[in-house]
Amino acid sequence: MQKYDALGTNWEAYQHTGDDWPDYANRSKQNERPSQGNPSAFYGQQLKIKGKGQPSVKGGNRGNLFIILKVQQDSRFQRNGDHLRYVATVDLYTAILGGKIEVPTLTGTVKVTVPKESETGKTLRLKGKGMPIYSKPLQFGDLLVKLNVELPKQLTKEEEIFKKSQNLRETQTVNPN
Repeated sequence: MQKYDALGTNWEAYQHTGDDWPDYANRSKQNERPSQGNPSAFYGQQLKIKGKGQPSVKGGNRGNLFIILKVQQDSRFQRNGDHLRYVATVDLYTAILGGKIEVPTLTGTVKVTVPKESETGKTLRLKGKGMPIYSKPLQFGDLLVKLNVELPKQLTKEEEIFKKSQNLRETQTVNPN
């Protein structure tokens, strides 16, 4: 099996017959080149283009062209099928009191509400903000936002508030009435 990048930097084409595959790929590349891949294509997906492979050695029909896709990863997201995962860092105060954070999506940035008392590991689901579903072009997977609560490094006035809250909580636990 010979390998040649005939369709651009994100595609790898494989041909199963013939020794002159790179030469044929160069000729084919000039004649036909897909303008856009399917946006829901996935890494390792195999495409078969009938009749666009090597010419037969005995004058018969051309073989088939097999293409194995390499999809460039977006470093912000981890793909899981049609869903995307994103880890959002949230400050302690937003996690405790609730608030809004900005989350990147494939189409731009959206503001997401963080519920109060959110813990590290909590996952928020943004419906329809993931990858397009392969066989359903108008439907999209979800973007799953996992919260990572970041603790403050240096406490000053906040430390006093936390100590007062801790003392208040301890007295309420000892005297529930």
